[in-house]
Amino acid sequence: MAVSSVVTRTMVVVCLAVSIVSGTTSAQAQRFDENMFSGPMREYQIQLAKVLIVRGRNIGYRSPFGGVPVVSFVIDQSGIIEQSRLKQTWGSPYIDSLAMELVRAGTRYPPFPAHSPVSKMEITVPLRFLARP
Repeated sequence: MAVSSVVTRTMVVVCLAVSIVSGTTSAQAQRFDENMFSGPMREYQIQLAKVLIVRGRNIGYRSPFGGVPVVSFVIDQSGIIEQSRLKQTWGSPYIDSLAMELVRAGTRYPPFPAHSPVSKMEITVPLRFLARP
């Protein structure tokens, strides 16, 4: 009797800060250097960062203070966030909650490309919220 096992490979990705600026144009919001991404899932990482930026712009963030909480989340091949956590608080419950809203479990993001070398990715990313009075 053969025993089959399911192997789940996970890739850990650490992105540099993604700026969340409410009320900006798409070009202004995409403030990151695509050269900071590498590896077999580089194009997907870039796509995911762009989606995070756009979604962050649309959450209605308004505060005279900014902050950079760090979130960590696991995303599966279909683009659904399986789990998330606040890895480092900024000290502002408001800003921390907005960061977690972007990556709450069950949130759908773009699926992995066909023939992805991994089935899940654990991503840790600082989300920079700029002051927007």
